[in-house]
Amino acid sequence: MFEFGGAGNNALIHGALASAFAEAGLAYRMPFYFPTIGEYAPLVEAAGLTVTHATLFERPTELSGPDGLRDWIDMFVKAPFAGVDAATAEGIKRRAVEALRPRLLRDGTWYADYVRIRMRAVKR
Repeated sequence: MFEFGGAGNNALIHGALASAFAEAGLAYRMPFYFPTIGEYAPLVEAAGLTVTHATLFERPTELSGPDGLRDWIDMFVKAPFAGVDAATAEGIKRRAVEALRPRLLRDGTWYADYVRIRMRAVKR
């Protein structure tokens, strides 16, 4: 049994970052692979396992503190900011967080728009 980010994982967050990068005249390079079940199950089976269960589901995830989303971006989204000067990076992050405020801040708590794949596979 295993679980990981699936298709659509943090799509709102990555979309807001891509828009903020574009506003700064830069391209956003998506640093993660979030497959569909149909894309990932064949890889598992090619490795000699049989998939016996798979589900894709939304799991909004609470982020800690008043700067939870900003902290999450700082922790997990490093690669796209490589080579970007500090002032530009700060502006991009600020714009993305503000763009997401109406959708991901609920009753004073930030949430990440996680989508997960959970699979069970057995060795053949």
